[in-house]
Order: sequence, then structure tokens, then C-alpha cells
Amino acid sequence: ALLDDHHHQLAYCRGKCDYECTRLKPHERFNITGEVTDVMEAKGVSKDGWEDSHTDDGLEVYGGKNSIRTCQCANIASRMVQKEALYNARTAFLVAIVFCQIATIIAFKTRWLSVIQHGLGNPLLNVGLFASVMAMALATYSPLLNSVFSTRPIRFYHWMPGLPWACMILVYDEVRKFFMRKTSSNVADPVTGERTRVIGWLEANTHY
Repeated sequence: ALLDDHHHQLAYCRGKCDYECTRLKPHERFNITGEVTDVMEAKGVSKDGWEDSHTDDGLEVYGGKNSIRTCQCANIASRMVQKEALYNARTAFLVAIVFCQIATIIAFKTRWLSVIQHGLGNPLLNVGLFASVMAMALATYSPLLNSVFSTRPIRFYHWMPGLPWACMILVYDEVRKFFMRKTSSNVADPVTGERTRVIGWLEANTHY
């Protein structure tokens, strides 16, 4: 009730709804029934005689021949709607961050070999990845954690925006490792057979 007259909730305009209209104060509003307001009572205008004797004294009552109606204009993006939209966006952003972190962990698992060659044979790492996804799902769909972390149960397709970026991280690192292996080489000494590593530009500038 305290937010009913807040400008983020409702606006009362004269004539028609407009975002930039002059907002009418409570005592300037006239309802659709044409009832006498405080302004009319303060000027001594009665319900029965205002049409004939007070048409030129600046009063505007809905339904009168000289009146301009008061419009109650609702804000479709009220503060509550904005808050819920923020919480949904926050949850979707959390999902995107977790997906990108998972992709980064997988990409940084090897420094030289491809992940396809090396595989995901570390059970502790696999448990950690699974636990991070489960924790994210709990934070998203648990009513208790929704209240604690200000998250909301998002729809399935709101999980999707982070996936292309996670895939991009994996693809970028795989391509980097591929060209790094191609531009760096091992040269064997013909006499001793000792192998000397020749570091290429890509490995020298991107290998961590």
C-alpha cells in the first residue's frame, strides 16, 4: 500500500498516459465516478451544483463538460517486476560463470597435450566438476537457497547463453595447443643422439 503512489508503480496523468506527463498529486486527482474531491470541498462546490455554477473556476472533474479525465497509468516494469528480472538475470549469469569455469578447468588440465588425447581420468576432478553443477542447481531451484542467495528457478533455455562461451574457451585452448605443438620441435643431435627442444613463437608467448 505504501508503494501505490510511488512513481515506479503508478502515475496519474491528466488527459492521457505519458511517461513525461506532469504527475498529479493525490488532491488533484478525480476518479471515474465524478465524486467530489477534497479540492472541490475546499472550494465549497457541492456534488449537485458544480456543473452549472462552477464550470469556470478551474475545477476539472471526470465526466463534466469542461473536464479532462485523470488517467491512472500503471508501470508495466514495476519495482517488483524489476527485482524479479534482476534475480533471474543474476541466476542466469551465475550459471554462465560456472559453465565457463568448468571449461577453463578442463582446458587448463593439460599444458601441452590435447584434452582429447589426455582424457578426463582424474576422479577427484570429475567429482569436483559434478559437485559444482549440483551446487549451482541447488542454488537455482532450492526455495531456501533462493531466499539466501537471491536467486530464482530459471527456465532451461536460460542455462544456454553461457554454453557458447564455455565451448569457445575449450576450442581456443585446443587450437592454441595444436599450433604450439606444430611450431615447436625437438631436434636430435646426430652424434650424441641428445634431443634439444626448439621453442616456437607460440609456445614462448602463450605457454604458462
